[in-house]
Amino acid sequence: MSRKSITFKSMSDWGLETGKNNRVWLIALLGLFSAIAVIGLGMLALSAHTTAYFSYDLTFARDVQSIQSAWFSLLMMAIGEPGYPPQVYIWLVLAIIILYRGGLKWAAITEIFAAVGIGVVGLAIKIWVNRPRPSPALIHVANPALDGGKYSFPAGHVESYMAIIGFLLFLSIVLAHRYAWMRTVEIIGYSIFLALIGLSRVYVGEHWLSDVFGAYLLGGLWLVLTILFYEWGKSRFFVAQKRKR
Repeated sequence: MSRKSITFKSMSDWGLETGKNNRVWLIALLGLFSAIAVIGLGMLALSAHTTAYFSYDLTFARDVQSIQSAWFSLLMMAIGEPGYPPQVYIWLVLAIIILYRGGLKWAAITEIFAAVGIGVVGLAIKIWVNRPRPSPALIHVANPALDGGKYSFPAGHVESYMAIIGFLLFLSIVLAHRYAWMRTVEIIGYSIFLALIGLSRVYVGEHWLSDVFGAYLLGGLWLVLTILFYEWGKSRFFVAQKRKR
Protein backbone atom coordinates (compact mmCIF):
# COMPACT_ATOMS: atom_id res chain seq x y z
CA MET A 1 0.00 0.00 0.00
CA SER A 2 1.70 3.18 -1.14
CA ARG A 3 1.08 6.72 0.02
CA LYS A 4 -0.45 7.61 -3.33
CA SER A 5 -2.75 4.63 -3.48
CA ILE A 6 -4.49 4.87 -0.09
CA THR A 7 -6.31 7.59 1.79
CA PHE A 8 -7.84 7.62 5.25
CA LYS A 9 -11.46 6.60 5.48
CA SER A 10 -13.39 6.44 8.73
CA MET A 11 -16.03 3.90 9.70
CA SER A 12 -18.69 6.50 9.00
CA ASP A 13 -17.52 6.65 5.38
CA TRP A 14 -18.09 2.98 4.67
CA GLY A 15 -21.55 2.61 6.12
CA LEU A 16 -20.98 1.05 9.54
CA GLU A 17 -21.73 4.24 11.39
CA THR A 18 -24.26 6.19 9.34
CA GLY A 19 -26.30 6.81 12.46
CA LYS A 20 -26.58 6.14 16.16
CA ASN A 21 -28.65 3.00 15.62
CA ASN A 22 -26.03 1.48 13.30
CA ARG A 23 -23.31 2.15 15.87
CA VAL A 24 -25.36 0.47 18.57
CA TRP A 25 -25.92 -2.57 16.37
CA LEU A 26 -22.23 -2.77 15.50
CA ILE A 27 -21.20 -2.66 19.15
CA ALA A 28 -23.87 -5.25 19.98
CA LEU A 29 -22.64 -7.64 17.27
CA LEU A 30 -19.02 -7.26 18.36
CA GLY A 31 -20.07 -7.84 21.96
CA LEU A 32 -22.05 -10.95 21.03
CA PHE A 33 -19.19 -12.40 19.02
CA SER A 34 -16.73 -11.66 21.83
CA ALA A 35 -18.96 -13.33 24.41
CA ILE A 36 -19.40 -16.45 22.28
CA ALA A 37 -15.66 -16.55 21.47
CA VAL A 38 -14.65 -16.20 25.13
CA ILE A 39 -16.97 -19.03 26.18
CA GLY A 40 -15.86 -21.26 23.31
CA LEU A 41 -12.17 -20.55 23.88
CA GLY A 42 -12.50 -21.17 27.60
CA MET A 43 -14.23 -24.53 27.10
CA LEU A 44 -11.67 -25.64 24.52
CA ALA A 45 -8.74 -24.54 26.68
CA LEU A 46 -10.03 -26.41 29.72
CA SER A 47 -10.61 -29.54 27.65
CA ALA A 48 -7.22 -29.32 25.94
CA HIS A 49 -5.56 -28.91 29.32
CA THR A 50 -6.55 -32.46 30.26
CA THR A 51 -6.98 -34.14 26.86
CA ALA A 52 -4.11 -34.67 24.41
CA TYR A 53 -6.48 -34.88 21.43
CA PHE A 54 -10.10 -35.65 20.62
CA SER A 55 -11.39 -38.39 18.33
CA TYR A 56 -12.45 -35.86 15.70
CA ASP A 57 -8.93 -34.37 15.79
CA LEU A 58 -7.38 -37.66 14.75
CA THR A 59 -10.05 -38.38 12.13
CA PHE A 60 -9.77 -34.96 10.53
CA ALA A 61 -5.96 -34.98 10.51
CA ARG A 62 -5.80 -38.36 8.81
CA ASP A 63 -8.41 -37.32 6.24
CA VAL A 64 -6.53 -34.14 5.37
CA GLN A 65 -3.16 -35.87 5.19
CA SER A 66 -4.64 -38.54 2.93
CA ILE A 67 -4.79 -35.94 0.14
CA GLN A 68 -1.83 -36.99 -1.98
CA SER A 69 -1.40 -34.15 -4.44
CA ALA A 70 1.73 -32.14 -5.20
CA TRP A 71 -0.14 -28.86 -5.73
CA PHE A 72 -2.07 -29.24 -2.46
CA SER A 73 1.08 -30.01 -0.49
CA LEU A 74 2.84 -27.01 -2.03
CA LEU A 75 -0.12 -24.77 -1.22
CA MET A 76 -0.24 -25.89 2.41
CA MET A 77 3.49 -25.30 2.82
CA ALA A 78 3.32 -21.90 1.11
CA ILE A 79 0.46 -20.71 3.33
CA GLY A 80 2.32 -21.54 6.53
CA GLU A 81 5.86 -20.56 5.54
CA PRO A 82 5.45 -16.78 6.19
CA GLY A 83 4.56 -17.57 9.81
CA TYR A 84 7.96 -19.01 10.74
CA PRO A 85 10.92 -16.97 11.96
CA PRO A 86 12.84 -15.15 10.67
CA GLN A 87 10.59 -14.34 7.70
CA VAL A 88 7.61 -13.56 9.94
CA TYR A 89 9.56 -10.71 11.54
CA ILE A 90 10.76 -9.43 8.17
CA TRP A 91 7.37 -9.10 6.51
CA LEU A 92 5.80 -7.76 9.71
CA VAL A 93 8.40 -4.98 9.97
CA LEU A 94 7.95 -4.21 6.26
CA ALA A 95 4.17 -3.95 6.67
CA ILE A 96 4.59 -1.58 9.62
CA ILE A 97 7.09 0.57 7.71
CA ILE A 98 4.82 0.74 4.64
CA LEU A 99 1.87 1.81 6.77
CA TYR A 100 3.92 4.39 8.65
CA ARG A 101 5.62 5.83 5.56
CA GLY A 102 2.28 5.88 3.77
CA GLY A 103 0.91 8.34 6.32
CA LEU A 104 -1.04 5.74 8.30
CA LYS A 105 1.00 6.15 11.45
CA TRP A 106 -1.71 5.13 13.89
CA ALA A 107 -2.47 2.07 11.78
CA ALA A 108 1.23 1.14 11.97
CA ILE A 109 1.20 1.47 15.75
CA THR A 110 -2.02 -0.54 15.89
CA GLU A 111 -0.36 -3.31 13.88
CA ILE A 112 2.39 -3.43 16.50
CA PHE A 113 -0.33 -3.65 19.16
CA ALA A 114 -1.87 -6.58 17.27
CA ALA A 115 1.41 -8.48 16.84
CA VAL A 116 2.82 -7.99 20.34
CA GLY A 117 -0.52 -8.51 22.06
CA ILE A 118 -1.44 -11.77 20.35
CA GLY A 119 2.10 -13.05 20.90
CA VAL A 120 2.00 -12.43 24.65
CA VAL A 121 -1.56 -13.64 25.23
CA GLY A 122 -1.15 -16.66 22.98
CA LEU A 123 2.07 -17.73 24.71
CA ALA A 124 0.48 -17.37 28.14
CA ILE A 125 -2.38 -19.65 27.14
CA LYS A 126 0.00 -22.15 25.53
CA ILE A 127 2.06 -22.38 28.71
CA TRP A 128 -1.01 -22.84 30.93
CA VAL A 129 -2.73 -25.43 28.72
CA ASN A 130 0.60 -27.20 28.00
CA ARG A 131 -0.92 -29.56 25.47
CA PRO A 132 1.39 -31.98 23.65
CA ARG A 133 1.66 -31.63 19.90
CA PRO A 134 0.47 -34.43 17.59
CA SER A 135 2.56 -37.58 17.90
CA PRO A 136 4.38 -39.01 14.86
CA ALA A 137 3.01 -42.38 15.97
CA LEU A 138 -0.51 -41.19 15.13
CA ILE A 139 -0.12 -38.95 12.07
CA HIS A 140 2.61 -37.57 9.84
CA VAL A 141 4.47 -34.77 11.65
CA ALA A 142 6.79 -32.64 9.52
CA ASN A 143 8.76 -31.27 12.49
CA PRO A 144 8.46 -33.49 15.60
CA ALA A 145 11.03 -31.40 17.50
CA LEU A 146 9.02 -28.17 17.28
CA ASP A 147 8.80 -26.55 20.74
CA GLY A 148 9.92 -29.86 22.22
CA GLY A 149 6.60 -31.38 21.21
CA LYS A 150 4.71 -29.04 23.57
CA TYR A 151 2.46 -25.96 23.43
CA SER A 152 0.03 -27.22 20.82
CA PHE A 153 -3.00 -25.22 22.00
CA PRO A 154 -3.79 -22.75 20.52
CA ALA A 155 -2.16 -22.84 17.08
CA GLY A 156 0.33 -19.95 16.94
CA HIS A 157 0.24 -19.43 13.18
CA VAL A 158 -3.54 -19.20 13.15
CA GLU A 159 -3.93 -16.78 16.05
CA SER A 160 -1.16 -14.54 14.67
CA TYR A 161 -2.58 -14.52 11.14
CA MET A 162 -6.02 -13.66 12.48
CA ALA A 163 -4.75 -10.69 14.50
CA ILE A 164 -2.04 -9.36 12.17
CA ILE A 165 -3.27 -10.20 8.67
CA GLY A 166 -6.86 -9.77 9.84
CA PHE A 167 -6.11 -6.15 10.70
CA LEU A 168 -4.51 -5.63 7.28
CA LEU A 169 -7.69 -7.06 5.75
CA PHE A 170 -9.73 -4.61 7.81
CA LEU A 171 -7.60 -1.73 6.53
CA SER A 172 -7.99 -2.90 2.94
CA ILE A 173 -11.76 -2.74 3.39
CA VAL A 174 -12.01 0.63 5.15
CA LEU A 175 -9.28 2.57 3.38
CA ALA A 176 -10.05 4.25 0.09
CA HIS A 177 -7.75 2.96 -2.66
CA ARG A 178 -6.77 4.85 -5.76
CA TYR A 179 -7.26 1.71 -7.82
CA ALA A 180 -10.21 -0.61 -7.19
CA TRP A 181 -8.28 -3.66 -8.40
CA MET A 182 -5.66 -3.12 -5.70
CA ARG A 183 -8.27 -3.36 -2.95
CA THR A 184 -9.72 -6.48 -4.56
CA VAL A 185 -6.32 -8.18 -4.75
CA GLU A 186 -5.54 -7.34 -1.12
CA ILE A 187 -8.90 -8.55 0.19
CA ILE A 188 -8.73 -11.83 -1.75
CA GLY A 189 -5.10 -12.44 -0.81
CA TYR A 190 -5.56 -11.80 2.90
CA SER A 191 -8.77 -13.85 2.98
CA ILE A 192 -7.06 -16.86 1.39
CA PHE A 193 -4.31 -16.80 4.02
CA LEU A 194 -6.83 -16.57 6.86
CA ALA A 195 -9.06 -19.30 5.47
CA LEU A 196 -6.30 -21.83 4.71
CA ILE A 197 -3.81 -21.32 7.54
CA GLY A 198 -5.79 -23.56 9.90
CA LEU A 199 -5.93 -26.38 7.35
CA SER A 200 -2.21 -25.95 6.72
CA ARG A 201 -1.34 -26.44 10.41
CA VAL A 202 -3.23 -29.73 10.52
CA TYR A 203 -1.79 -30.91 7.20
CA VAL A 204 1.84 -30.54 8.35
CA GLY A 205 0.99 -32.24 11.64
CA GLU A 206 1.87 -29.36 13.95
CA HIS A 207 -1.62 -28.98 15.45
CA TRP A 208 -4.93 -30.71 15.95
CA LEU A 209 -8.18 -29.31 14.60
CA SER A 210 -9.21 -28.27 18.14
CA ASP A 211 -5.97 -26.27 18.40
CA VAL A 212 -6.98 -24.48 15.22
CA PHE A 213 -10.51 -23.78 16.48
CA GLY A 214 -9.11 -22.26 19.66
CA ALA A 215 -6.64 -20.13 17.70
CA TYR A 216 -9.33 -18.75 15.39
CA LEU A 217 -11.38 -17.78 18.44
CA LEU A 218 -8.43 -16.19 20.24
CA GLY A 219 -7.20 -14.43 17.10
CA GLY A 220 -10.70 -13.19 16.35
CA LEU A 221 -11.03 -11.80 19.87
CA TRP A 222 -7.71 -9.99 19.60
CA LEU A 223 -8.66 -8.68 16.15
CA VAL A 224 -11.83 -7.16 17.62
CA LEU A 225 -9.78 -5.56 20.38
CA THR A 226 -7.26 -4.32 17.80
CA ILE A 227 -9.97 -2.71 15.67
CA LEU A 228 -11.47 -1.04 18.74
CA PHE A 229 -7.98 0.20 19.69
CA TYR A 230 -7.53 1.56 16.17
CA GLU A 231 -10.92 3.32 16.15
CA TRP A 232 -10.25 4.80 19.58
CA GLY A 233 -6.90 6.32 18.67
CA LYS A 234 -7.20 7.30 15.02
CA SER A 235 -8.82 10.65 15.84
CA ARG A 236 -6.56 11.33 18.83
CA PHE A 237 -3.02 10.83 17.56
CA PHE A 238 -1.07 12.37 14.67
CA VAL A 239 -4.09 14.56 13.87
CA ALA A 240 -2.20 17.84 14.25
CA GLN A 241 0.61 16.61 12.01
CA LYS A 242 -1.85 15.47 9.37
CA ARG A 243 -3.68 18.82 9.36
CA LYS A 244 -0.42 20.72 9.14
CA ARG A 245 0.60 18.71 6.07
